[in-house]
Amino acid sequence: MMRYQLFDTVRTLEPICLGGKILPAGAIGVVVEIFQQPYGLMIEFAEDKELILPVLQAQQVEPIKTNR
Repeated sequence: MMRYQLFDTVRTLEPICLGGKILPAGAIGVVVEIFQQPYGLMIEFAEDKELILPVLQAQQVEPIKTNR
């Protein structure tokens, strides 16, 4: 499983529900928090005006730009 770091840029691999709004697959976001147990990524999306900040599983996103 790919391990991410804070501020990595990612792209969604599937549609994501944001409080009644659906972000399409391919939406670009930034990792703003990482949870270890269970492993999850809090992602901030530019389209997310309400700052819902969904927590996604690593297999729901792919890296675009990493901070390594």
